[in-house]
Amino acid sequence: MFKSSLFTTLFLLLTAGLSAQQYDGLSIAKRYMSQGTNNSYLIELADVSRDVAVEQWEEFIKPYRGKTKYNRKAEEFVTTGATVPGMGATKLYAKIVEEKTDPNVKATVILWFETADRGFAGEVTESTLMDTGAAIAQRYASVTSKAHANNALDTEQRHLADLEKELKDLRRDREKFQKTQRDAEATIEEMRKQLGVNAADIETREAEIVEQRKAVKRAEENVRKVGGK
Repeated sequence: MFKSSLFTTLFLLLTAGLSAQQYDGLSIAKRYMSQGTNNSYLIELADVSRDVAVEQWEEFIKPYRGKTKYNRKAEEFVTTGATVPGMGATKLYAKIVEEKTDPNVKATVILWFETADRGFAGEVTESTLMDTGAAIAQRYASVTSKAHANNALDTEQRHLADLEKELKDLRRDREKFQKTQRDAEATIEEMRKQLGVNAADIETREAEIVEQRKAVKRAEENVRKVGGK
């Protein structure tokens, strides 16, 4: 735990590097890593998460045919047995960290290229070797940025498709509600008509009952007159 924290602290302290050189988006300088302080290439990838940067790095180095493992203590991805054009037999190291500033995110990637016979590619090695390392780092940055852009596009397209589907469902629901409303309004109108008919029928029956009660009363009086019931 202490060693891991030490690596992280030294990484942050030495990120600026010694005699750092700006090289088309790269900072080439000596930085601390698991094998000491060595030449390195630092890249900052705006809007790229660590997960994407790691995924793209693992995919990017496959053509070099090395074997990659993650050194948890040093927090480095280490690729051994790789063959890199322009460098030959090379061991690759990558430290990838993420900085979040809601809602933004940034991945910082530091790469080390340890050649078999010329040491670590970088500022104090021959210019050809340094340029080769820079070209590789820049190509990785370009590939990762494109992958991020494509992922972002896919995400936005899926979100748009989801919204369009939701809108289609809402419109279908509205049509159902409107039909139910029309049916209900037609039913209400029919009920109004039936209520009108019913009211008229009630009035007629009430009048008939009044007249019938009179008829019953007359019949009762007639019965009494004749000594009936």
